Amino acid sequence: MPEEIELKLALDPHDVPRLRNTSTLKRFGSGGETRKRIITNYYDTPSLALRRNYIALRVRKIGRNHLQSIKIDPPNGHFPAQRAETENPIPTDRPDLECIEDPAVRRLIEKCRGGRRLLRVFSTDVVRETRPLKFAGNEIECAIDRGVVSARGRRVPICELEFELQSG
Repeated sequence: MPEEIELKLALDPHDVPRLRNTSTLKRFGSGGETRKRIITNYYDTPSLALRRNYIALRVRKIGRNHLQSIKIDPPNGHFPAQRAETENPIPTDRPDLECIEDPAVRRLIEKCRGGRRLLRVFSTDVVRETRPLKFAGNEIECAIDRGVVSARGRRVPICELEFELQSG
C-alpha cells in the first residue's frame, strides 16, 4: 500500500490572493495552476469504528468520476502526516468495498465495520487550486482548498493549504 506524506495548514481566506503571488511559489513553481471542484463524502459506521481504528474511507466526485480512497494512519500520528493510502475508481458515489484491490485492506475494513452499515458522516465541497512545485529534487503538489464542510445539517467554511510530496 503506497504511503502519503502531506502537510495541511488552516488558511485565512483573505490571505489566499497574497499567497498565490508569493515569490516562493513563483520561484519553485514548475507548471500551470489548475482548478477543479471536488465533492467528497466521508463514511464510517454509526459508532465511528473506522475512525477509532485510524481509518478514513471517502468517496470523491471529480467531474463525472468517483474515486474511493482509504487512508490508514499510524496510531502514534506523525507530523507531517505519513499514512498508507489506496485509491480506486468506483461506479457510484457510495463506497464499494469489493473494489478495494488490496485484500488485506478490504479485510481490515470489513473487520472494523463488523457487518454494520457505512453512513455518510460528513462532506466537503471545495474548489481546489493546485500547482506543482520543484524543490531540492523533490516534486510537491501545492493545493489551496476553499469551500464548506457539511455534517448533520450544518455547514462551516473551510480554507486549507496543503503540500503533498509527489516524488523525492
